[in-house]
Amino acid sequence: MLARYDHLNPQALRRLVVAGAQLRFWPRDIMQAAWKEAHALYDEMGAKNPRFGRIWASYKAYRDEEYQWFRVAESSFDNFAFPAAQPPR
Repeated sequence: MLARYDHLNPQALRRLVVAGAQLRFWPRDIMQAAWKEAHALYDEMGAKNPRFGRIWASYKAYRDEEYQWFRVAESSFDNFAFPAAQPPR
C-alpha cells in the first residue's frame, strides 16, 4: 500500500501542477500553532482516557527519539538532494 502511494503521488502532483495548481509551503507560524494545538489535544485526550494516554506517551517518546535520528540521517541529505535534483532554470 505504501509503495503504491509513494509511486502514484508524484504522478498526481505533476498532473495538478500542469493543470495550474500552485504549490506553497504552509507558513511557519501556522505550522507552529497547529503543532501546539494538536499536542494540547493529545494531552487532553490522554488525561481523559488512560489507554490513549499510555499510547500517546509511548509513541511521543519513540517519535522524539526518531526525530533525532532523522535529523542526522535524512534531513541533511534531503536538504542537499532535493535542490540538487532540480533541473537548471
